[in-house]
Amino acid sequence: MLTIPQKGGNIFLNGHQSKIICTDFSFGSEKLIYSTAEVLTYAVLDGVPTLALWVPDGEDVEFSVANAKGAQVSRCQGCSNVNISKGNSSVVVSLTQGRGMSVILLQNGVRVLILSRSSAYQTWVPTLTNDPFAPENETIIVQGPYLVRGATLMDSTVAITGDLSGPTTLEVFAPTAVKHLTWNGQAVTAQKTQYGSLIAQLSGLNQTIALPPLTNWKYKGSLEEHKQNYNDDGPAWVLANHTTTPNPTKPASLPVLYVDDYGFHNGIHLFRGYFSGTASSVFLNVQGGTAFGYSVYLNGDHIGSFYGSAALEAGNGTYSFKNATYHAPSSGKENVLFVIQDNTGHDETTGALNPRGILQATLLTPNNSTLNFTTWKIAGTAGGDSQQIDPVRGALAEGGLRAERLGWHLPGFDDKSWANASVVSAGNDSAVLSFKGAGVRFYRTVVPLSIPSGVDVSIAFNLGAPGSQTMRVQLFVNGYQYGRFNPWIGHQTVFPVPPGVSTLAIYFSLLSLLTNDKLET
Repeated sequence: MLTIPQKGGNIFLNGHQSKIICTDFSFGSEKLIYSTAEVLTYAVLDGVPTLALWVPDGEDVEFSVANAKGAQVSRCQGCSNVNISKGNSSVVVSLTQGRGMSVILLQNGVRVLILSRSSAYQTWVPTLTNDPFAPENETIIVQGPYLVRGATLMDSTVAITGDLSGPTTLEVFAPTAVKHLTWNGQAVTAQKTQYGSLIAQLSGLNQTIALPPLTNWKYKGSLEEHKQNYNDDGPAWVLANHTTTPNPTKPASLPVLYVDDYGFHNGIHLFRGYFSGTASSVFLNVQGGTAFGYSVYLNGDHIGSFYGSAALEAGNGTYSFKNATYHAPSSGKENVLFVIQDNTGHDETTGALNPRGILQATLLTPNNSTLNFTTWKIAGTAGGDSQQIDPVRGALAEGGLRAERLGWHLPGFDDKSWANASVVSAGNDSAVLSFKGAGVRFYRTVVPLSIPSGVDVSIAFNLGAPGSQTMRVQLFVNGYQYGRFNPWIGHQTVFPVPPGVSTLAIYFSLLSLLTNDKLET
């Protein structure tokens, strides 16, 4: 039995960390007897393997390779406490690896790279062919860049394409026939190291990218659907009249108000229920997944909300009509109960899906009897399951808000008729958007970016709200939904936008569950 490490040092497990300790690992024609550092990768160059191992910055490493009687440290970047123990048929190397990369040359020609985690993040193994299953002798190892997209070999030159986050040292482990390097089509001066790699200096972008101010905001309030006189006869609305459901979870009241039963699955959903007679309140049990929420209106008046919780998939409550406009039976008018539900998606499960929608809707009268609704209608994503309105962005990008159904969030949408938003400036690249009262408001602006051609710049929105605001925010950029911000529930505040865009058509939907909601971006 072999106990490792043999020569001192420790194997660390910090916090939630895990490690894979390799034994009898074959790389090329060689064998790694064991390693307390994890195997990152390897490549076979000129018939001889180069093995890359990694550990978190500052941790101990010990490895042993068969058929090697000795070793020497050819590069020590951040390494310390080096110990090399020669044996008859193997060598044991131990050291502590700080930030950087060290190179160990074994007596049998094998090259071992010891990388700290920070250096491992910037190590790439592109194939030299278009074969996705290329063997290890058709790859090279590239260390240093933020991203390597690909590499090709022609005669004595390796052409590498990729991205930089700043000035970078490019180091390439390639066959000995390689004498020259190019980076994104430009030749770079490369020097050969004593351990056989090629090193070049890449300057990166020699300018500062300035982000434009977030100005020229326009807005449009949009929750017309909650009004009593709203016309829901259009194609967006489906008559909810099912009395049975294939879902094993049966509703506590009819008709069935599960959105999936009517062809809607994603985002926000809207419900309109009609009734006549004398009622004083409504009991609702709504299910939308953890962190979901909903608001309730009677004849256009807000009567309550379920703010949501990270621990609850359903929320119920009794909502009184005493502070809302109510049409008595003698008026001859129907009352309209409106529910807007923010659905956070289905659970991951192998069984039947937990339903999303209203599990129970029961009208309560002053004498504690119940009253039935006469009609229910549901609206969700434009087209539902029957047609894919936007096959490029996909079904998950949109929900049932009017703005989403009508394309207000898409680039090129004409918002000339929208009102100019009174936006408080919070700096050159910041703005504060706010409104009072429960409802939904949509903010939109177009921001041109001055980014040089061929340069990818990562941009992110940092959203904040004073206190624990009971708002829900959706962020769309160029028609894609990039994030949801729920300050009442979660802590995510940064929402990245991928590189490569030249213009940002920014659209925020602010769904206020209560009052005085304010968004800082």
